[in-house]
Amino acid sequence: MSLGTENRYDAIGNVGVDRTAVRTFLESLGHYQVGELSSALYGEVAWKLLAGLRVTGGLRGDYYHYSVRARDVVAASLGEGSGSASILSPKVSIAYQVTPQLELYANWVRGFHSNDVRGAVNRGTPVPVLVRGIGKELGGRLQFSGVTLTATYWWLHVGSELRFIGDSNAVERRVPVGVMAMKSSPSGGRSRGLRLMETILPAMPASTMAITSLMHLRTRLQPVPPSFLIPGKPAFGCATSDLLRLSRTTVSGIGAAPS
Repeated sequence: MSLGTENRYDAIGNVGVDRTAVRTFLESLGHYQVGELSSALYGEVAWKLLAGLRVTGGLRGDYYHYSVRARDVVAASLGEGSGSASILSPKVSIAYQVTPQLELYANWVRGFHSNDVRGAVNRGTPVPVLVRGIGKELGGRLQFSGVTLTATYWWLHVGSELRFIGDSNAVERRVPVGVMAMKSSPSGGRSRGLRLMETILPAMPASTMAITSLMHLRTRLQPVPPSFLIPGKPAFGCATSDLLRLSRTTVSGIGAAPS
């Protein structure tokens, strides 16, 4: 069993956007003073129900408090104020070791993302501070002779996706053309993808670890026809990295000796 906490406070004295031409100031689109406090408590418990079968459950609670103050007349006309939001996020993970080299797993998690609190106090188009999301994945991991192969298929549903409009210094929901007239709640986003990863870790005391990851991604906003995909989102991605692996050392006093 593990317990933990995470705390953060951001104090921003001046944040805003100005309209310029040829690097010359024309007008302010709104400047603010922002303070935001976030605090979280989380816990996790793991059980071994059967030989090779592990179940992990966790719960996280987050609390946000924010204050947005206008620094000019334009910002005051858009909105200012303070408020708070909280959310609970559970998760469940199941892993089964089929053989000493092969493990299958499934994960389900309810999480969230936080939005710009200036959007929360906007009088015209207010947005939620915390937006819930649900993620799921099924996968398998194969390990042998310093090589690990991982294959994961995942799903992600986010309650809403926002974008920042620099020309108006505003935050708005992402709703595709033709969806505005539909009688439904504000749209969210759905993504799914397949990720293949290879990790090579030689057994030498000092060696290079190579990681190669290949991912196929499909994303669309809801509620829309199934054929609608978000423009500009890449369908495929590939990343390769090399990490230097050194032998583990134990520090005692001033010197260090290999363990």
